[in-house]
Amino acid sequence: MLGRVVSTGLLLAFSLSIIGVLIIPLDATGVLGLVTVVFVHELDEVLVIANAIRAARTTAQ
Repeated sequence: MLGRVVSTGLLLAFSLSIIGVLIIPLDATGVLGLVTVVFVHELDEVLVIANAIRAARTTAQ
């Protein structure tokens, strides 16, 4: 149980760090366009979901 809570917290921290550290500043400065920001955000979500599936498989065995 504790492992899942920690894993969920780490996944949330990872996702928020990508958004806060990379996407928002690059969009605010005009380096990235809206389409690129949306693409990077969706890619980040896919990585987080894939990691969650991996974590669930390793704890289930």
